[in-house]
Amino acid sequence: MKSYLNGQAVSQPAPPFADIIRYYPDPAFAIDRHGHMIAWNEAIAQKIGGRVENSAANRRHCYDLLHHRTTPCADCPILQATTTGNPRQAKIIAPDDRSWFLRWHPVPDGFGKHTHFIVFMQEMTDCKRTEARLLESVQDLPETRPDTYVENWQRDLFHQREKRLRHYIGLHQLIARISTRLANATASDIDVVIERMLAEVAIFTGVDRSYLFQYSSDMETASNTHEWCAENVKPRIQNLKYVQCALHGWWMQKMSAGEHIVLQSVQDLPPEAQAEKAFLQAQQIRSLIAVPVKCGKLIGFLGFDCVYSQKIWNDVDKQLLQTIAEMVGTMILREQESDALRRSERRFRLFMDSNLIGVVFADPVSGRVSEANDEYLRIIGRSRDDLRRGKINWKEITPAKFLATERRWRESIPAENHFLAFEKEYLRPDGQRVPVIVGGLVDEGRQWAVAYAMDITERKKAEHMLQKAHDALEQQVEKRTAELEKRNSEIKDLAHKTIIAMENDRKALSKELHDSVCGTLAAIKYQLEGRIEVMGTPPESIFMPLERIVDYLGIAITESKRITKQLRPSLLDDLGLTAAVDQCIRDYEQFHPKMTVLRRISIAEVGLTSDVKIVLYRVLQEALNNVGKHSHADEVYIRCHRYKGQVKLKIKDNGIGFDPVESYGAANILGGYGLHSMKERVEICNGEFRIESVPGKGTTILASIPT
Repeated sequence: MKSYLNGQAVSQPAPPFADIIRYYPDPAFAIDRHGHMIAWNEAIAQKIGGRVENSAANRRHCYDLLHHRTTPCADCPILQATTTGNPRQAKIIAPDDRSWFLRWHPVPDGFGKHTHFIVFMQEMTDCKRTEARLLESVQDLPETRPDTYVENWQRDLFHQREKRLRHYIGLHQLIARISTRLANATASDIDVVIERMLAEVAIFTGVDRSYLFQYSSDMETASNTHEWCAENVKPRIQNLKYVQCALHGWWMQKMSAGEHIVLQSVQDLPPEAQAEKAFLQAQQIRSLIAVPVKCGKLIGFLGFDCVYSQKIWNDVDKQLLQTIAEMVGTMILREQESDALRRSERRFRLFMDSNLIGVVFADPVSGRVSEANDEYLRIIGRSRDDLRRGKINWKEITPAKFLATERRWRESIPAENHFLAFEKEYLRPDGQRVPVIVGGLVDEGRQWAVAYAMDITERKKAEHMLQKAHDALEQQVEKRTAELEKRNSEIKDLAHKTIIAMENDRKALSKELHDSVCGTLAAIKYQLEGRIEVMGTPPESIFMPLERIVDYLGIAITESKRITKQLRPSLLDDLGLTAAVDQCIRDYEQFHPKMTVLRRISIAEVGLTSDVKIVLYRVLQEALNNVGKHSHADEVYIRCHRYKGQVKLKIKDNGIGFDPVESYGAANILGGYGLHSMKERVEICNGEFRIESVPGKGTTILASIPT
């Protein structure tokens, strides 16, 4: 809003009566002491030929508006009123020949010593014609002055306008009082302020009851939180708690859409609002108006009703209640936000005062600490007096080697306004260093930072003790490992020596069997054969023919030779591993003629030690023995070759298979030349032994020995 002093525009706040002028149905405007128009309503532009522009910057005088003059009349009643400060009224004829009745009232402007005037205009063109007809009709009445009737009629009209004006002024004053109280309301007196507001609005509008309902956060229920009742009107607030919104769908639809519910009679409710009708009739309500209370979202509604009579709700009442609802919504939302802020502050204060960890507020650039809890002060070894005197700066209590970390922290802040926790140390006044974990956040303007600091001294001590124990344990483990490796090496050497001794014993036993037992049996056989040749046909009295004895000796000799080969095949020593493996396979085929044996033997024996040869031979020997005894297979595949510094042996059958875990456990050690024997032999040569088998899908034995 602008006013003019000495021809210059001066900005001023909008006058407090601007709302009265804006909502007044007839033309109305406001002027200052100099006749400058400072506020007006739309009716001015409509009634006065559209000459008034809706802009406060448009400098106009009342005499320019009413008389098209650039200077005021010498006896202008309006300017006389501004001089005397008294209410005045006058009749004027505008340039368009319309007659107007003007009434103006002085109003303190509240900005200084000046006085504003509100001017209300009423077109009198039709009234003048009525007055003329009235004068003509009373000319012939005896002992009656014609102007008496006109004066009475004018007086009644004036009283109606006066009453209407007082209503508008009272409306403005009521809004001003309520708005001031709501704006200044505190959490402790907010209920009293709302109840007083309900009482004043109810009395001003002439209703029997006024109330405020507030919706729950989930919009499932509504509760009557505040109520005012006229004398002899029964309060309902105690019975209107947690009303189910789902039962009043029509009402909720109107409130959610921001619409007023205006009922001159409850009987006027539509068919779809039968639940609402029954609800209102149960409270003996006859007329009602409900205005939604919103501030960004639906909070509740204000209700005003009559129980003794019906009421016609005019536009002034609707506008008043709408304005009050907006103020109440703003106040409730403000209080909710304030309450949430207070709860948040209480929680933060409880957290601060709990001293579970150190909390500090500081300038992220200068490092000056502005606030801290007792735990933080304990960590850094400072007092609250040091804090009050501004003697604490986190840069000064940070060792030099951590300042680079602090600098990187500041450089990483812009991404998300918070920094990840990191370890650092604080320096106490006595020179002691305190290890801490620090983390926190800064505001967007980099004006302050809040950080937490957790003392990890005890944790560091525990870590040191744990590390010490760990180092001692590592030493023990290394010592025990060395001992175990030594024992393992000794066991391997012993096992190797045992196997070598066994092989030597077998070799010696095989030689003894071949040279002694087999030779003796052969000599006996040859002697018996010679004696039979000399004797001819033996007599019938001999119990066992010598020929049969010779057969038994032949079988014994054959079996002795087989055992000799099993104990130590001479081919292994004489012709090498390949020849011994071929002979072993041929012997197996002879004893198992129904078995199909597939082979791929390609061994370069250069560089193979006798230990490796005998181990590979024994594994093949034992594996074929197990296939013949247990697998029920009809085909076996043998592959032996050298690959990447390894000698690899594979024996695979198509037999019934078995579960290696179940059959290869400690409780099922076969002993001698069983599975464990094969594994031990291979591992003594630093090789790898593996069995792959599934019941019903055959068995594969794999041995790999480094060369």
